Amino acid sequence: MLQHSKPILLVIGSERFYSKALPSSLEELFTLIHFDNLGFSHSPNYSESLYSDLNSILLDIESFRSQKQLNNFLVFGHSGHAYMALEYAKTYPQHVSALILCACSPNLHENTTQKIAGYFELEADTERKEIFKKDMSGLSEKISKNPEARFVHFALAQKAKNWFDPNFDASKLWEGVPTHLPTLDWVWGKLFHDYELNLGGMPLSCPTLLIHGKHDYVGGSLSLWDSYLSDFLHLNTKIFQKSGHYPMVEEPELFEETLISWYKSSWEKP
Repeated sequence: MLQHSKPILLVIGSERFYSKALPSSLEELFTLIHFDNLGFSHSPNYSESLYSDLNSILLDIESFRSQKQLNNFLVFGHSGHAYMALEYAKTYPQHVSALILCACSPNLHENTTQKIAGYFELEADTERKEIFKKDMSGLSEKISKNPEARFVHFALAQKAKNWFDPNFDASKLWEGVPTHLPTLDWVWGKLFHDYELNLGGMPLSCPTLLIHGKHDYVGGSLSLWDSYLSDFLHLNTKIFQKSGHYPMVEEPELFEETLISWYKSSWEKP
């Protein structure tokens, strides 16, 4: 087994994206290791999803863990990747010491997405709504000019819902990030749409940190988790008052402070 002098933080998602999105100062405390899910791969010869079900994703992560000889590590999942991180921690608890979930709703069922839409209508000001309407009206034209970048175009067009600053330009974060659309369409459009947190009556035992931006109009209000709190034995929550869907970008110092404080108080042995 490989030896690491610092705690390992396994980041689920695109390394090219999250290596830019996460504060670089985190590497002073953690050894960051990135797992690329196959939706963010350059796989032009495959016209169908590279994953067939949730278990195939978990097996991919577990294969990666085995190859890297990782054990007793923290797992970080942001947005849809939080579901992957959560399910991995549930399925392979012997490897996971702690879990960080960031900017996600408990599911993407129709009832939940309606509540998220209602949160935007209730909380967003007129300027934010107008920016969102304008960006979405131009989305089809951008996709028609570059259909291979459809996922990125959609993400950028959601800036009024994604960011505390509704005019924030996130294009640099997405530069060089490959996307495999059949996989992303299936994972985000089908798998996550039907996803339901089910711990089988056994609450998750590892320390868990749930991070949320107050102005996250993609993940919705943190209150969406209220009926699921009993599913976690050791849960801490943190709302970032000046963040949207990406607290680690908009409030990086507070993000780092939050992780370090939680890690030392809730997981690290004295």
